[in-house]
Amino acid sequence: MSVSLPSSLDFLRNAKWHNEPPDWSLNDKMLSLITGMKTDFWQDTFYGFHRDDGHFLGAPVSGDFTTIVTFQGHYKVLYDQAGLMLRADRNNWLKAGIEFSDDVTNFSVVVTRDGHSDWSVIAVPYIIGPQKIRLTRFGTALLVHYHGQDGGWYLMRVTYFPDDRFNQIGPMACSPKREGFEVQFTSFEVGLPIASPLHTGKLGMFKNVYNHSIQKVHPANINSFLRRTLHSTDSVVSNRALQN
Repeated sequence: MSVSLPSSLDFLRNAKWHNEPPDWSLNDKMLSLITGMKTDFWQDTFYGFHRDDGHFLGAPVSGDFTTIVTFQGHYKVLYDQAGLMLRADRNNWLKAGIEFSDDVTNFSVVVTRDGHSDWSVIAVPYIIGPQKIRLTRFGTALLVHYHGQDGGWYLMRVTYFPDDRFNQIGPMACSPKREGFEVQFTSFEVGLPIASPLHTGKLGMFKNVYNHSIQKVHPANINSFLRRTLHSTDSVVSNRALQN
């Protein structure tokens, strides 16, 4: 598809699909897609299955870098997910974004190495509107942050990922339990790594080229979220999660 893209989407100009979605479009404002039936990325751990049929629009990347993706999903069904992916092959990759589980939107990271996936989450009340995820690579380390409602960047994960093979990066979306999950990506930028990726607070890359959005809690879900969180002996309720 030949389009004139703004700088915030220019990185995707020469990207190619891994499992092209049945319905998608790319214009001067956004990448929009609708997922196919029961798509997913996962390898072995706990569930025992091997899935590599999620939707991923990838372009080559090498060396150290920082990338920020801005996206919005219409989360309705268990495991609806969207965000970014860094991929070497089917057995070695990282995906990060939001995944819907138990009526909660989780900021989520899955790291797969040598054919085995893991999953870490930060649960928040049901949020709507554009969200941002940041990934920074330094050598063999990957650092993942989410963009908070106060304008700060908050650490989700530090993980090992060797830089000894061909890698691609780009937007990702899956719907393991259904088809028809709708996602819009309005920005995908890749640049030089930020100077202090571990403790950056409110100072992040591209801070002058995007508008801060406020996460909103869907009123139909806040009560169930609070009941489940407050009665769980192994849950920690943060002040950030309860704002708004």
